[in-house]
Amino acid sequence: MIATLIPAAGSVALFAALAYAIDIIGLTRLAMALSRKFGAVRGLLFACVMRKSWMSAHAAAFHALPSHTDRDYYAFGSGPLGLLFLPGALVAHEAYAPVLRALSEASGATVVCARLPHRHPIILDEASVHALLSRFPHVHSWAIGGHSMGAGRFGAAGLVRPLRESGARVAGLLMWAGAASGGLDLSGEHSLPTLALLGTEDPLVHLEGKAEDGTSILDGVTKLLPRGATYELVRGGNHAGFGHYGPQRFPIRDGERRVSLEEQQRQVVRHSARFLRGLDMR
Repeated sequence: MIATLIPAAGSVALFAALAYAIDIIGLTRLAMALSRKFGAVRGLLFACVMRKSWMSAHAAAFHALPSHTDRDYYAFGSGPLGLLFLPGALVAHEAYAPVLRALSEASGATVVCARLPHRHPIILDEASVHALLSRFPHVHSWAIGGHSMGAGRFGAAGLVRPLRESGARVAGLLMWAGAASGGLDLSGEHSLPTLALLGTEDPLVHLEGKAEDGTSILDGVTKLLPRGATYELVRGGNHAGFGHYGPQRFPIRDGERRVSLEEQQRQVVRHSARFLRGLDMR
């Protein structure tokens, strides 16, 4: 009897370890979320491809993390203005610790980096965002920001209307290597300062390029964003240089930076800190 149970127990343990290693629950949730847009078969296929394409943080990024981190986020600073930051799809949230720490120090803002379920903003629901914001009662108003897909329709830009309609004080929108696309049109939003930063060497989100749905990136950072939105070019910067990860090969190969990673992020911090310091928190 015992001899029979040992192999069975081993099989159960192996299955449990495998399920944990590939995050089968998260993978299923991602596939279900994607299936609503692409259908069940393609949704599952895309989920598996995305899971295989996860991008890890550089070892140096972990040294910039705060001494205390939460399961769902990490944060820097304690100012009355907050920035909720959503990582790019597939990218480990730790990859943004160096640039977000520098941004908090330069702007005085409380900067909160969310840990996205299965590294994808598409399955981050509004209730989870509200629960996260409630963890910072000292913050009077929030800017919403993100990188790549974490900045666009499924990320920061897509959260603007739901958060405002629920009564949250959204003071600004900060987009790194992201643009409005996929039918998202925020041109009717009022009193929402918006800044988009685009790398000149970024082929994924290039000022002269097209979004995945065929719309113009230029339109996506001007016409489809709130009135008065501005964009800045990060000279010599590529897509992955907004964080400490890479190389970026999905969905296409990234361009080569023409400046150092440190210089790219200095530009990102300079533009972003100026934007945050200028927000009206009344």
